[in-house]
Amino acid sequence: MKNILAKEGVQGLYRGASAIAIGTMVQRGVVMSTYELVYALGENNRKLREEVPHMGGLQKRTIVGGFCAGFVRSILECPFEYVKVRQMTGQAWKFVDVYKGWTMLAPRSTLILTSFFVQVDLLQRHSQIMDTKVGQFLGSGSAALLSYWLVWPFEVMRNVA
Repeated sequence: MKNILAKEGVQGLYRGASAIAIGTMVQRGVVMSTYELVYALGENNRKLREEVPHMGGLQKRTIVGGFCAGFVRSILECPFEYVKVRQMTGQAWKFVDVYKGWTMLAPRSTLILTSFFVQVDLLQRHSQIMDTKVGQFLGSGSAALLSYWLVWPFEVMRNVA
């Protein structure tokens, strides 16, 4: 940190931040919209409204919606993550390589979002935690944290590979 501050000043600590900020703005809205679209379309599909056995009323459309949201996220996120990491590490980046690492990012993104939406769905079905703003904060925050722990090995492999 001292070397970065000495050579580049405080702005050196924010290398790669612009790429991830732009990417985050783009992908977050698209991800949630994708989930909601797939979930809503599943309302008209008898197979997708079927409950997953032994999962407390969880419908297949929740899983398919989470998977689709994660897949879309991986497509949108990968170029921005690639540029961010290259900028953070002071390496040049090439447009032709912006999907490098996608094979690790895609499973991580689909698993994290599927897990997140399943947990939120189950919290909504089996508790009142999502009925208040504080409960929504705690419930969705806990679901996000547990989902991130679940996919952490993919995160390590993606960044090390």
